[in-house]
Amino acid sequence: MKEIIPDFLTFIIPLIGGIVLLISNFSWLIVVLLVVLVILGFGGNSVVRGSFACKYCKQREIGCPAERLFSKRKLKVENSNS
Repeated sequence: MKEIIPDFLTFIIPLIGGIVLLISNFSWLIVVLLVVLVILGFGGNSVVRGSFACKYCKQREIGCPAERLFSKRKLKVENSNS
């Protein structure tokens, strides 16, 4: 899991910056942009990794942390254990 931290930092750092901007000077534009960032950061990343990037990547065969995080197979295994 620690291998994927740099990937999430590209999402978390702008999010923290936006929150700081909201605290210092509230603006609805910043709120809307933060919502868009969250939607694209999680939803868009999941779609790209699940449908395009990870689907054809050979790295997942040797253990890719992003593939494990966004994998639908992982969810199915966890749901069947419940």
